[in-house]
Amino acid sequence: MKMTSRVKKIITILLNQQDYITTQEISEEINVSTRTVLRELDSVERCLAEKNVLLEKKKGLGIKIIIEKQQLEEMMNWIQNEKTELTESPEQRHTVLKAELLKEQGTTKLYTLTYSLDVTESTISNDLDNIQDWFEKFELKLIRKPGLGVYIEGSEKSKRRAIVALLYEHFHEADLIKFIINNEWHKSLKTNFTKIDEVVYDLMEISEVALMRDFLKYLETYTGYQLADHSYIALIIRFIVTRKRIHQGLTITIDQELKKALKNEKIYFILEQWSKENLAVKMDAFPEDELFYLVMHIKGATLRETFSENRISMIEDFKMIKLAKKIIRIAENNTNVYLEDNEKLLSGLVRHLGPAINRIKLKLDVMNPLVKEIKEMYPSLFSVAIECVKIIEEEENIIVPEDEVAYIATHIGSAIKYQNRRTNTQYRVIVACGSGIGTSQLLAAEIEKEFHNIDIVDIVSTLQMDNDRIKALNVDLMISTISIPNCDLPTIHVNCILTDQDKVEIKKFLEGFMPKPHLPNLQKIVHLNEKLTRLKHYCDTILEVVDNFQLFEDIEINDLKELIQFVSAQIVSSENARNELEKAFIDREEKGSTILGKKSMMLLHTRSSAVDQLYFMIVRGKDKIPIYNNKNILVDLDVIVVMVAPISIKHVELEVLSEISRMIITSEFADLLKSGTKRQIFEVLSSILDQFIQSKVIVTE
Repeated sequence: MKMTSRVKKIITILLNQQDYITTQEISEEINVSTRTVLRELDSVERCLAEKNVLLEKKKGLGIKIIIEKQQLEEMMNWIQNEKTELTESPEQRHTVLKAELLKEQGTTKLYTLTYSLDVTESTISNDLDNIQDWFEKFELKLIRKPGLGVYIEGSEKSKRRAIVALLYEHFHEADLIKFIINNEWHKSLKTNFTKIDEVVYDLMEISEVALMRDFLKYLETYTGYQLADHSYIALIIRFIVTRKRIHQGLTITIDQELKKALKNEKIYFILEQWSKENLAVKMDAFPEDELFYLVMHIKGATLRETFSENRISMIEDFKMIKLAKKIIRIAENNTNVYLEDNEKLLSGLVRHLGPAINRIKLKLDVMNPLVKEIKEMYPSLFSVAIECVKIIEEEENIIVPEDEVAYIATHIGSAIKYQNRRTNTQYRVIVACGSGIGTSQLLAAEIEKEFHNIDIVDIVSTLQMDNDRIKALNVDLMISTISIPNCDLPTIHVNCILTDQDKVEIKKFLEGFMPKPHLPNLQKIVHLNEKLTRLKHYCDTILEVVDNFQLFEDIEINDLKELIQFVSAQIVSSENARNELEKAFIDREEKGSTILGKKSMMLLHTRSSAVDQLYFMIVRGKDKIPIYNNKNILVDLDVIVVMVAPISIKHVELEVLSEISRMIITSEFADLLKSGTKRQIFEVLSSILDQFIQSKVIVTE
């Protein structure tokens, strides 16, 4: 029989218990009631009986497994590898309840919910109490009728808002991107695809993703603008939720005056034109009000300029230009940073304000996944944005929600960062090292710390130098740890860890070097498929790093050779592959050790043909690990950070590993690596990579 995760936990406790144990003790260990444990004992007995193992019960003593020592080892191996059905946590049950209640048109009996979730009626009742406030945020009421059941009361528009919010709450945005690209769900950073995912998944009409993608491609081609990533994702999610509701006979009614106004919109004309050109598209399958509902959301979507000739128009955008300039002046007064001549800020605000005001006036919900992080990490910037939006509220007679305030904050923050760097920056530089994984980030961090007039444009690997790409970056010089033959750029050679002599050499070079004038580049048009494919590469790379993460503790290591041998054995199994990987580590270390003395750690990294995936590992010794540094001084280390990549590696993969290196060097992540548990490190690593992928998804328009 298939066991639940709860049954598996109980059997594991019994196998590790030599004496009798009470149901009370078991309940405390797995954090459930004794009643729940008693209910699960029948399933426990059946699972054990299948393995010819007896569960003995003695009144006053408890329960105990009767088993021989040899069979115990077999049972331990069996239970460890046994797959389980999911037992939902309270949070997971809340997700299922929200989805089920939003999906159902009528009353749902409590018995149906208790049977589906395998919990008592009192547990369901308590869960309903906990999710009531969530529904109220969307102007929905949770109605309970004794003897009949429970249902949601509210408008169809409010229910759809709640469904979209639930999708964003439950599924990681990286998974939504993957889904939109190829219509299939992959393992997320949190969990495998489960029956809980399926319940939420069922709120969407999956088969019609391609239809909406086709229209959005047509829209972008027709207008010459590209939808911002978050708007593109939101529109497709909104569309497939709408189609699901239509198929269930649940439609929205739009005010006649609003419909009259929307019918004159360019977007409505484009939608009609597209349907005429695509005979396979049955627009009559859309109720008229639903077409207008779609137009409303497209009208509120943020567009990002992509064609060089489509600059902001002094005629069409005059009102937004005036408003944007007022916002910029308020930002200047509150930050004491000169922003008036920042064309990128002006253009970005103009492009953002029109759709943002439309969203608010049309009462469309806004999803900004970064609002919480922006408020917590940049409170002063968020306060400045609050001051800035007051002029919008005054002139447009609207209330700007926090999600929109956060978007304004990102525009202003980006401009302030650019202005601060422009004040000091004189040299555009790329940093290069042998692998491009860890050393380059160490070097980049030291250079930026010591030379405020250097702008590090990119970090590259000397193994995969792309001269055309480097030329397109329009840089002045390269700082490299390795001599690069046939390089057209002026190059300064330095050590992996920047020495005092290296700093002197860089300073001398810059004093005698005149940077070339940098003309603004025409922005390259990035087509939708190319952009989504690149985002998919980021997601795949992050999942690979997370899947291959390992922590090894209390390892006896006496020198660098033993360390390399141990690490290589954990990554590859064949003798030839181990020898090849060990040689790659040794070759890399001969070019300069990457010991971080102040952090008492080492970044052991390399690239090798012995592997075909990315690996991120933490090694802690039983005692301090003694390793010689570049000055041939023995240093006692607390932790070794290991990063390994294939010889052939994409720039996206280098970016992900470089981000991990950067966080180790510049944040408190290093302290956690010394003493944190595997779960703690995994959670922070996931958070770091989560923020990294968010920065790739939510771009400044």
